[in-house]
Amino acid sequence: MKSFYESFLPTKSLARFTALAFGCFFLASCTTTTSLPPLTPSTPTGSTSISYGTPEILAAIAVQGGFVQPVQVEIMTTSQAVSTATITLTGPSVNLPVTFNYSISSGTTLIGYYNSTSGWAYQGNQNYTLSVNYSGYSGQGTVHSVGNVSFTPTGSGINISWLGGGNENTASAYCITPSYQSYVYGPNITSAYNIPQSGLAGYSGGNYTIGMNCNETVISAFSGGAFIGSSFTASDQESTTY
Repeated sequence: MKSFYESFLPTKSLARFTALAFGCFFLASCTTTTSLPPLTPSTPTGSTSISYGTPEILAAIAVQGGFVQPVQVEIMTTSQAVSTATITLTGPSVNLPVTFNYSISSGTTLIGYYNSTSGWAYQGNQNYTLSVNYSGYSGQGTVHSVGNVSFTPTGSGINISWLGGGNENTASAYCITPSYQSYVYGPNITSAYNIPQSGLAGYSGGNYTIGMNCNETVISAFSGGAFIGSSFTASDQESTTY
């Protein structure tokens, strides 16, 4: 059974990534939403079919609620599960092994799941590179991270800021009392973003939860002939009371 964090990894169709952008823990029941456009590679490269030598690689690094999560990697092929890959994440002050956990089959696709330890030093606005090597494939992908989310209340609203840009950024606001209200802002908002107090129905100091999901996903992310739909995602999801 997959962990909560594993559900953040995109699939070939990117359906799970779309769920991620709106489905983080503080957006699950929002009533005001906006459709997300599909992510597409700006310059598609790589194989158009999956095999042992041209795998689909889905990788994610993330911070949730201030805690750095384990690196998660899926390697998908159609011939045999990859269980012997040497995977390493490198970045500022990081040289982190990502090791094999388990494998499953899904129809004709065989998937190897890999993860690292948690608590490594994720930083926003940095380049992180994931190297994947096994007999039959060698390649790497790089993502520019987003993160270091901060919330700054003002006299007329709350400012949300973060580092690194991001190509799918969504904020939210909801309250339970005096009546249920919920809002989603985005996608593709930029730092610093202001949520005006006047736009929060029934606002009374401390009755709203403000959430931020900043996200950068690179499609066709991996070299070495990997499947064109391979991706590498970096995200930071935080919330605060306002």
